Amino acid sequence: MKKQLPTVLVAEDDADDRLLIRNAFEENARPLNLRFVNDGNALLAYLRNKNRIFRDENPRPSILLLDLNMPDPDGRLILRELKSDPELKNIPTLVFTGATTPDEVLRAYQSGVNSFIAKPNSFAELVTIVKGIEHYWFDLSEIPGKPTL
Repeated sequence: MKKQLPTVLVAEDDADDRLLIRNAFEENARPLNLRFVNDGNALLAYLRNKNRIFRDENPRPSILLLDLNMPDPDGRLILRELKSDPELKNIPTLVFTGATTPDEVLRAYQSGVNSFIAKPNSFAELVTIVKGIEHYWFDLSEIPGKPTL
């Protein structure tokens, strides 16, 4: 039987940020299934299994990294929608964004986010953050549907 890898779904509209995030995960070399969507509609389609894009090709995410400043709809609306949906609210959701005002942080937690992380200013910092995310969510935490490695 094939081992199931943890799936990290990244909702990020900026192509440069997607590339940096991919490279940071690859730098850490943990075996996982890294997936990207570039807007809110694509994220909802993925999560709601529209057109059967879940399971083998696109499994349910172990964690979701969500940018707030995404189009169609933005991450703020997506977060509220996810956390009010009984099928999706248990997916650990980490806001990963450049919008880090105190009001933005408070609104995200009030909407049910599990963690709020500011995008760093350097690739080295990004690698450190990704390593911390991987360690916390895949080594220390118990999450719904956590794959056994």
